Amino acid sequence: MIQGTELGAFIENEIHPSVAAVQKLVRELSAVDYSLVIARSEETPAAAARLLALVKDSSEFGAARQETLELRTEVDSEWRQNAARSTALMREVTGFEFGQDTYRVFVTHPSMRNGAYFGNQEIAWGGMNEWPNYRTVYLWHEILHDEKWLGTGELNHAVLELVADNELRVRLNGGEYPPWEGHPSLTPIRERILPQWREYLASPGKDLRAFLAKVSDQEGKT
Repeated sequence: MIQGTELGAFIENEIHPSVAAVQKLVRELSAVDYSLVIARSEETPAAAARLLALVKDSSEFGAARQETLELRTEVDSEWRQNAARSTALMREVTGFEFGQDTYRVFVTHPSMRNGAYFGNQEIAWGGMNEWPNYRTVYLWHEILHDEKWLGTGELNHAVLELVADNELRVRLNGGEYPPWEGHPSLTPIRERILPQWREYLASPGKDLRAFLAKVSDQEGKT
């Protein structure tokens, strides 16, 4: 279900030493070529290609790439370990027929904490585990952003976080919610629909789209 690649470019405020080394190298190498890239002149493609070739051959890039490949191995290992169980849990909670699709995951450097669904069943992922099974939970989070499942929008996102960030997390790790995992801006929505969510979880048959339609109608009246 998950395939991996290697290095992306999502950078937070605190830059890891190996990533900083690559950035420094690019600035040093690009005294001539980078100006062409910025100007977007006719020479831009050739300038960018020359610069990229130099960077990819450098020891600085090699170190950052190796750290990224190590993270990819960790992500792949955790996913394989949890795939059968987490897929069964997600089917149970949502009523969706998961397990028939393949999502391609672009794993970025571990210092680049990111998660994003690009569309076309492609996901960006980076960062370290913040708690057990963190990567499994948040890969499912990104999978749910596929329009085939829940897509985007504030209410959809809040329901998505109930499913993955909270219910799946608790079923894998134990505990309870709240306290919440998820975007703080969506907490008011999660709290408003929590009673209906509890009723949904206690119901014998699960249809997450029907639940979403129900709470959408409720939210429209508030």
